[in-house]
Amino acid sequence: MDLTYRKRISEGYNRLSELPVEHAELGALVLNGLCLIQESQELMDSIIHGISPFTEHFFHELATLPHSDESHWMNLVEDMAVLFREHALKNHETRLPKEEARLLEFFESSGNWNPGDGTLVGEWYWEKLPDRFGLNGQKEDSSPE
Repeated sequence: MDLTYRKRISEGYNRLSELPVEHAELGALVLNGLCLIQESQELMDSIIHGISPFTEHFFHELATLPHSDESHWMNLVEDMAVLFREHALKNHETRLPKEEARLLEFFESSGNWNPGDGTLVGEWYWEKLPDRFGLNGQKEDSSPE
């Protein structure tokens, strides 16, 4: 089963790396995030067995690349932000891998998503996951390793 997910990520990475991206930072965040997932068995396991609805969406996005409107870049940032945050909270991580921290920092500071913004991704990122893992609104240290 893990091999199937790894293959999907690898194929998605290969398709994305050949596509133009409007914002280089966004492309780098997505591609580096995919590399991180491929390299970390613990992170891969956490994603596959996650509680959020974003796991299924993440693998669906990878399987249906590319989208004609280039929405795949933002969709994958959203998916990975929730998946990375879930992994960090579930494992009580205080120091995140550099690429994971960069993606989460972008997600939190870009202005595209905000607490209470009414989006499903915002609700899971800022409310459901912290409540589920007992963070209770406290911000964890997401400093890179």
